[in-house]
Amino acid sequence: MKPVVFDPPARGILIAFVIFAIFALSSTCAAVEATVQADSSQATAAPVCAVGAPVCAVAATQPSSSHVPLASQVSESDQAAGLVQEAVELALAGEPEAARQQLARAAMLDDQAANLAAAEQIIGEFARYAGLQESQRQEEIQRIRGRITRSLMAQAYAQQLEESGIGKQLRDKLDSLNDAFEDVSSSDSLEDFVATDQPTTAPDDSDEPTGIKELSVAGLAAAIVAVQEAAELLAGDESEFAQTFKLSTDALIAQLQGYLQAWQSVDIDTADGRSDGAAKLEAIEDSLADAMGDVKVMAATKPWRLGVSYARLLREQLLLSNESLEDQPWFGELVTVVEASGVAAIADAKWYDAFRAYSGLEKLREDGTYAARVKIAQRHVHVLNLYGGGDDSGDEEADEETDDEDPNIAAEAEGEDEYETPRWQEVAAGIDADMVGRVARQMNNQYVTKADLDYRKLIEGALLSLKVLAETPQAADSFPELADPDKNEAFRKTIQRELDNINQADRLDKDDLRLTLNSMIAASEKTVDIPAEVVAMEFANGFLNELDRHSSMIWPSDMENFRKYTMGTFTGVGIQISKEPGEPLKVITPLLNSPGIKAGLKTDDLILAVDGERTEKHTINELVHMIMGKKGTKVVLRVKSLSGKVRDVTITRGEISIHTVEGWRRRPGGEWDYMIDPDAGIGYIYIRQFTSSTGRDLRKALLTLKREGVKSLVLDMRSNPGGLLHSATTVVEQFIPSGKRVVSTKGRRRDETTYDARSGGVFLDGELIVLVNGNSASASEIVSGALKDHRRARVFGRRTFGKGSVQNVIPVSGRSANLKLTTAYYYLPSGRLLHKKDGDKNWGVGPDVEVLMTPRQIRRWMEVRRRTGLVKDVEPEKMDEDLAEQFELDGQLNTAVMMLKLGQLRQAISEVKVAM
Repeated sequence: MKPVVFDPPARGILIAFVIFAIFALSSTCAAVEATVQADSSQATAAPVCAVGAPVCAVAATQPSSSHVPLASQVSESDQAAGLVQEAVELALAGEPEAARQQLARAAMLDDQAANLAAAEQIIGEFARYAGLQESQRQEEIQRIRGRITRSLMAQAYAQQLEESGIGKQLRDKLDSLNDAFEDVSSSDSLEDFVATDQPTTAPDDSDEPTGIKELSVAGLAAAIVAVQEAAELLAGDESEFAQTFKLSTDALIAQLQGYLQAWQSVDIDTADGRSDGAAKLEAIEDSLADAMGDVKVMAATKPWRLGVSYARLLREQLLLSNESLEDQPWFGELVTVVEASGVAAIADAKWYDAFRAYSGLEKLREDGTYAARVKIAQRHVHVLNLYGGGDDSGDEEADEETDDEDPNIAAEAEGEDEYETPRWQEVAAGIDADMVGRVARQMNNQYVTKADLDYRKLIEGALLSLKVLAETPQAADSFPELADPDKNEAFRKTIQRELDNINQADRLDKDDLRLTLNSMIAASEKTVDIPAEVVAMEFANGFLNELDRHSSMIWPSDMENFRKYTMGTFTGVGIQISKEPGEPLKVITPLLNSPGIKAGLKTDDLILAVDGERTEKHTINELVHMIMGKKGTKVVLRVKSLSGKVRDVTITRGEISIHTVEGWRRRPGGEWDYMIDPDAGIGYIYIRQFTSSTGRDLRKALLTLKREGVKSLVLDMRSNPGGLLHSATTVVEQFIPSGKRVVSTKGRRRDETTYDARSGGVFLDGELIVLVNGNSASASEIVSGALKDHRRARVFGRRTFGKGSVQNVIPVSGRSANLKLTTAYYYLPSGRLLHKKDGDKNWGVGPDVEVLMTPRQIRRWMEVRRRTGLVKDVEPEKMDEDLAEQFELDGQLNTAVMMLKLGQLRQAISEVKVAM
């Protein structure tokens, strides 16, 4: 399966030249020289004969044979030129190997044919790179499949391990491995010392400043002993599990020994020695991480957690859109195991596990099968965190390490910046039934579509939210009357009566919503004595949750932070983050030149704790508040990398300046160079997000490129979360003529509003490729979608996020609270809705050319990008080396640049043909 897949509707006008020749001693087709022009509105590809085919059908649209010259009438030079052109078209269609075969035929006819040498160079590189990318993808797929198989094997053997007591002993040994590995520095850490003559010391919190080489060597020696002792625990066990575990530990020991030898050979005292040492360490680290993961998955308390996580990774980052996870031989077994684990978690009130199980299954299936169970489990996690202390384990052992969490996190924060988790009294303060009534009226009047205001569904969601509160045993920590079985049952019976009533009602509206709330407040007062403000808050959260994932309340307790964030000035560590309920905080990307990136934070790092406070117990808004703070103060993040290494990172908060338009490389002084390939005239611009200055900064960058002779451009918006609508329109109008549609918005209470390009842009000509991925959202989807709709650009990468809705912030209750409500949707120039709704199979912006990067490639790319993006003095030769490595690792950008070169070559061939 090729890693580059073309979307035929986006190919535009495709011209294919087919040379037809009849040879007396062969039944193979060569081709008839004909030009097939595809209709610009229907990308119709010309027929191409398969190599070695005994018969070649001629398309009905070709001219009659009386007008077709035979091979004897066409010179070998002309035949060769035609084959070169056909090879370029094949390469542009994602068939580099077939293109190379055509070039070989062309060379046999005329090895001096026009453009042959250039085509051989570009297509040869394309074929090499495409093959390498596919090989690496398949290698990583096999690794993840093996990890899933191990998790299932470990799950089947888990009970036996626990009953024998060996399971805990194994985990203790692997905890010792983790502890030992904490002292081991990576190649990246060593690389940070390459350009400096400062002594290489241990972290600031060491008791004594011992060199990182000595610490790493000692740590690796201890790690090897810990793995050997773990392997000995299963000596004599002949089970398949034990044999597989032995193979895994043998492989890990070998990798650790190789890494130890590499560290022992590092010349720590010289810059050249450190540089060479970093290169040796880097060559081992991926294999070491693989071996460590293979061992850890087999000793986890709940291996199914890892199995479902790896399956999600496989689906979301390694499989192409036309490949199915359901075809994997282990898929059915994994679903069965995880379903059973979800049922058991619900029965045992293990809400984190229940959410992990059902949300994982929903991500794997994406057909809505588990949507209801995900929602219920998510609400239990919310109740647990806010009212039940956030702990559903009952003991420490349930928090054994997985790829998603770490048990060794301090329970309390220390220092002057300690953050105290908001108590429910603070969160619910100022809320009452009247406020919720005003929310219901605003929702009724302004929500984006009347059809989605299904009051039966909304009231059901509100009542289920209260039902979950009553059915979460840990909530009795805050509301003791819930622990009384009779009172709890009486409250739940009232909820059920209300559910029965609304299901029997012919028609429901906002007034029924308010009446139901009043009924539940009264029922609570008579039974479980949950405060009215809590009942009102949970009731409102329940019905808003039924609308969409972007409509929510900004309650009185949130207003101070909300005002601060909307002012646009803040200090922090400079990272984009995401979070799912019950999961640790995840780094989407660190901002270049930010405190976070300088501290070594990377894409896909998990932030397990902030100042000792576990992140899975908090909402993303709470965590933002915890991480932000006064300039110059410090925050301690416990970070877990994809390799599994856990470390505490102390970061001094700084002022975050977001420069949204960036180029390919830093010039001395920090200015950006936007030309990625000066010889070919190919520019590169990365838009990080959309602020008020983005359009202006983009225009300046484009004017710079125009002066430097730019011919083609890559516009990179990967992981761009969006921003201002006005900024998106000013970006699009740099590439399309004035008057053309950029986007339109339409809602139930507002007429359609259109946004057109207002002025002629800087880069109206020249080929344009836009890069996006699954984290490209909102404004970045408007830009990529508009450019694709106008056939101004081809889109490369992965399908975008699907955030195509407009949220208005509506004051309620005298501005003491705000309702963030979806009031309109974005529509592309073609009229297509951008927004992803539940059950949608097509959303956002799909790529014309699907190009993925594996998790390993992304990790290494980000490590190099961190070095090349920092503003610091770097020797030009070293910068060139780093940029070359960065380009090689970035499969999406690399493919885009090669496609632009092929497009330039196609243009050159066309100009030669016209001149003839």
